[in-house]
Parts: sequence; C-alpha cells; structure tokens
Amino acid sequence: MPDAEIDAVFARLLAIVGPAANCDPYQPMAIPESVPGFYANQLIAMDQATTSDPRPALTGLEVPVLVLRGECDYKRWEITREYREVFGADLVYFPDAGHAIEFDQPELYVDTVVGFLTGAGMPLYTCEADPAL
Repeated sequence: MPDAEIDAVFARLLAIVGPAANCDPYQPMAIPESVPGFYANQLIAMDQATTSDPRPALTGLEVPVLVLRGECDYKRWEITREYREVFGADLVYFPDAGHAIEFDQPELYVDTVVGFLTGAGMPLYTCEADPAL
C-alpha cells in the first residue's frame, strides 16, 4: 500500500486510540499533522525484535538526559524507572497528564523542556516509587 494511503489509515487509527494517551480518555486529542507515518512506526516496532539490547551501551552515557512521566501514562512505572537508571537521567513527573504530556499539560511541558535545555531548573522526581499509587 502506498505511503499516503496507509498514512491516512494510520491517522484515523491515532484519532481513535489517541485519547487513551490522556488522563481523561474522553477528551478528544488533536493529532498534529507531523506525526510519523505508519511504515516508520511499524519498522521501529519490527526492528526491536531483531536488535540487540542497547541498554549496556547507553549506561554511563555522559550527556544530559531528561525522562518525562505523566501520572496516567499507560506504560508501566518500571519502564520509566529503568530509563532513569540506564541514562542516569533527570526525571520529571507530571500530575494530571497521560503519555501525551504535551497535550494534557502543555505549559508545564514547555517550561520543563526549556528549563532542562537552558539549565534553569525543573521539578525533579527523585523517589523510586510510582507517585500515582
């Protein structure tokens, strides 16, 4: 199927399942036009099955890394904690936000990313436990 045709199907699918990435699944989510296409997403998912574990090479990486976590994220808390540990990353927790933090908390999202990039400071989360529990 050509890119344009399958990308249109993918956009409709994202419009249906996109709200699951919010804290309020009944709140419609505007999907930006710049979303990567279907084949880009599929190849990434398929490559994961054949690529070796990148975590050992990433451990001890000497660049600043920021991990963002929404309270209602559908990903397990252990995944977030592992990202923080592997990268030695800063972690910012966003109350009242889902996986799509930029939609649920746009101002806080921008302030946090700008704070990280400029060194202006951020509300870091340093505990091990999932604060949503």
